[in-house]
Amino acid sequence: MFPPIPRISGIHHHLFFRQRLICNRPDAQVGNLRSRDDNVYCLRSPFVHLTAYDSIIVVLFQLPGYLHSSTPRTIIKGVHQMKRIAVIGMGAMGSAVAETLFRSGAEVVTTLKGRSPQTRQRALAKGIKDVDLAVLVKADFILSIVPPAEALKVAQEVAEAMSQTTPPAFFVDCNAISPETMSEVANEFGTNIDRVFDGCIIGGPPQAGGSGPRFYISGGGNNIVDALVTYGIDARPLGNAIGAASSLKMCYAGISKGLIGLATTMLLAASEHGADTALMAELQESQADLLAKFSKGIPDMYPKAYRWIAEMKEIADFLGPDNPASNIFVGMEGLFKRMAADQADDGGLSKTLSAMLADETRHREIN
Repeated sequence: MFPPIPRISGIHHHLFFRQRLICNRPDAQVGNLRSRDDNVYCLRSPFVHLTAYDSIIVVLFQLPGYLHSSTPRTIIKGVHQMKRIAVIGMGAMGSAVAETLFRSGAEVVTTLKGRSPQTRQRALAKGIKDVDLAVLVKADFILSIVPPAEALKVAQEVAEAMSQTTPPAFFVDCNAISPETMSEVANEFGTNIDRVFDGCIIGGPPQAGGSGPRFYISGGGNNIVDALVTYGIDARPLGNAIGAASSLKMCYAGISKGLIGLATTMLLAASEHGADTALMAELQESQADLLAKFSKGIPDMYPKAYRWIAEMKEIADFLGPDNPASNIFVGMEGLFKRMAADQADDGGLSKTLSAMLADETRHREIN
């Protein structure tokens, strides 16, 4: 329950003409405007603050127990002004997201220092500008889309650069990390912690003419969500708590990638013990829909296995040592290490799996 709050008075109503009110109380009123009504949006903050900023009126009420910050939540520019977007990470997902933003009218920058010639060429071919980190942190907001093992290092580098910039960008960690790691990421930003948001991506890279992934952002950042939608990304707010988006990612990836890992393990075991033909026949007869998913999902995993190693560790840490199921994902971490090593070697395991799945595919097409 919210404690009683006063109705704010003494504010000239013409200030709200074609402007937004942002507040952190769903029952707040300013003049004749109410939260979640009349173009009023919520934003969390632990302190009372009233200001006009870039044609946005912001009213924030003190609430106890909010996470991380002892300073007012920073005001976010309006969507029409959030045009310069930085994307860190030019892998399959990052480069495709950056291209979508660029083709939808945003100015997109990245930093390619230390990246391979192939990555550099891919980014520049998509219209993405390569800038120094000191320039990148002056963007309106930054999306970090890197392998989970790199998330904290990227945050440290960005936080250092942001500490020397006024005003710095907003930072959205979109990586497959646990809430505990997300807390570490946020705390790297020190006095700029209010400019950090928790994000996750569910789904594959966006493709022209096809459906793209869904971005979930928690900890506030509704205007960042709006900006992403404006520039062609399916983005959705997920409440005010840092950790909500990363928790969602851990749960979803634990199911989706865990299932691929389980199937990979048992198909290989069947091959090693001479049960492969019988297993594939039984799956085709009794679990055809599941087998069809494996036929696509397992080969798609091969080049991504190295990225999934750290993600399995994050899921195990998310479940915690008191949850016996965390050992499942410790085992999955080992499996994906094995698959990553296979990709770096002769691909023998991948060939075995693909042959089993190809036989199933041919059987399905014949019937």
